[in-house]
Amino acid sequence: PSILWLGKLRRYKCPHHIIAAMPAVIRQINTARLVIAGRHDDLGYERELRNMVERLGLQRCVEFRFDLTESEKRRLIRESKVMVLPSAVEGFGIVVLEANACGVPVIASSGVPEGAVREGFNGLRYPFGEIPTLAGRIVQLLLDSALYSSLSENAETNAQRFRWSRVGAEFEAVVRRAAAAMQPAP
Repeated sequence: PSILWLGKLRRYKCPHHIIAAMPAVIRQINTARLVIAGRHDDLGYERELRNMVERLGLQRCVEFRFDLTESEKRRLIRESKVMVLPSAVEGFGIVVLEANACGVPVIASSGVPEGAVREGFNGLRYPFGEIPTLAGRIVQLLLDSALYSSLSENAETNAQRFRWSRVGAEFEAVVRRAAAAMQPAP
């Protein structure tokens, strides 16, 4: 089972939390692997992550992939069983929609808005920084096929709520109401 972290490699996004959780995940699912992918940003932090992987002896199950094309990114998402967002804070998390559009549930920290990842609907949540809880949520989702199926199906439904045609139409309706409210009374 493939676990994915995707984004611009920045410290506040906390991919090191997933690396720290991997020994506990591997103890229960020895075939699990983590892919940390996206764009280079903080090269010092990237070196720290690579050193952490070595220190924990996780070289066989953690892979780093950067500078992906859009098609490579989509393929990587589709090949993943779960995406994890352990961020301290996120504005919304577009990667949630990208994962959900491919039927991939998301495990998110409390730093990710609940509007993006709803517990038991399109993913699972955990308190930010609680590594054992994160590991437990990953294992739960990878082992519980009924839960996985439900979250995967709902993930696709969730992504449909944010289609450009739907969001654009809703925005247009809001602008029309606002413009009508600003018209002077006859």
